[in-house]
Amino acid sequence: MEVPTPPPTLLEVVSSLVTAWRNLAAYPASHPARAAAMTTAHGRIRAYLAVASPLTLGIGRDGLISSGKKLEAAQVRAFARALYRRNGALLRIEEGVEPRELESFLALLGDTGPTRDRPLTVEELRAAGISHITLSAIDYAGLVTTTDVGGPSGEGSLLEGLLQALLEDLPVAAPPRDLALAAAGGAAFGAAV
Repeated sequence: MEVPTPPPTLLEVVSSLVTAWRNLAAYPASHPARAAAMTTAHGRIRAYLAVASPLTLGIGRDGLISSGKKLEAAQVRAFARALYRRNGALLRIEEGVEPRELESFLALLGDTGPTRDRPLTVEELRAAGISHITLSAIDYAGLVTTTDVGGPSGEGSLLEGLLQALLEDLPVAAPPRDLALAAAGGAAFGAAV
C-alpha cells in the first residue's frame, strides 16, 4: 500500500519557483537543468494548489509574506526583489496554471532589458498567454490618514502590515479584477472604494 505524500510546504514551493527562475536565465531552452527545474516548480505548485488554492503571496523588498509568516531565505529575497522591482505587491497563482504560463511569467520577471523595472500589467500578462498568474500593485492613493492613534501594530514595516491586511481581506476565490481592486486600496486601508 502506497502512503500518500504530504503537499509541499510554502518554502518548498517558493524555492522551486526561484530555482526555475534562475535556471531560466542561466541555461538555454533545451538544457535539462532548465527543463527539470520548470517541471519541479510546476509540480510543486500544482500539489500545493490541490490543498490550498489560490496561492497568494505578499511581496516585500526583502521577502514574501503569507499567512502571517515572512519567507526571508537568501534565494527568496532575490526573487522578492525582482517581483518588487516590477511593482508587485501581491502575487496570485491559481489552480490550473500551465507549465507554459509559469515559464512565460518567470521569463518576463527575469527580463534584464530596459523593461526590467517597468510594472508588469494584467494586459501584458494576458498578452503573453498568462491567465492563472496575477501580479498586482498597491495603489497608495487609496490610503487615508487619521488622527486616531493606536498602539503599535506589531513587528514589521508599514508595507508588511499593508500586505498582511490585504492577504487577510482577500476572498478565497476572488477573480483577478477583484484582486487588483483590493490591491488598489480596498476597505482594509480605510479607502473609499
